[in-house]
Amino acid sequence: MSPVRQVILLTLVLATLGIVVSLVIVAVGGGFSGPVPSLLSPPSSKDLWIVGEGLRNNTRINYILTSTSPTALSLINSTVSIQFIQEGNDSWKANFNIINGSYDYTGSILLSKEYLTNRQMPEGDLADVYRIIESSLFDIRNFAREPKYLAPGARWDNVVSGALTAPIRITGQDSIMVNGTTVDSYVLQYDLPSKVSKIWIAHGFPLPIKADVGDSDSSTRYTFEMVGYRR
Repeated sequence: MSPVRQVILLTLVLATLGIVVSLVIVAVGGGFSGPVPSLLSPPSSKDLWIVGEGLRNNTRINYILTSTSPTALSLINSTVSIQFIQEGNDSWKANFNIINGSYDYTGSILLSKEYLTNRQMPEGDLADVYRIIESSLFDIRNFAREPKYLAPGARWDNVVSGALTAPIRITGQDSIMVNGTTVDSYVLQYDLPSKVSKIWIAHGFPLPIKADVGDSDSSTRYTFEMVGYRR
């Protein structure tokens, strides 16, 4: 091979390598990790998910929730029904009905359309249990304070549990049933030495579909599963 061809070939190789390195830097800088093929094809804006995605006026969501609490009140295999009613241009009125054994809690709270943040705290019976709802069904608000990517390898945040800190990221995909229909979901996961916590999220759903989340002492903090969804 002539010296000129050698120079041309070397230039092409270096240029290709430079593009690959640049793409990897962009992907890693955006919070992604994984094998090289996934790093070379980082997600786009269509892969973003936000809390409250897909909500419409009169959307209803039903869950079965178990959430332990350091206080005297816990929810064990409780039925939680949430109805979202539009209030003005920027708020949802969330009507709750929670059945916990022989106890029935009802009430409403005003939520912002932006990430379902609280606009006011609830009153009446709901005030007793809303803190449990915030730390379980609405716990996702702590990890998704801005749009997040639903794509394997996407890192969302860090989780602090006691003296431990663990990254929370999308680790893969899973098929899950909602209303008798198979939904393609993404698994948001973080690993503590004593417990692997998982939250299942899907496009078009305003809140997680399923969760199994624990603490650093290996105890289960909350589990829930969506058993009904009507837009």
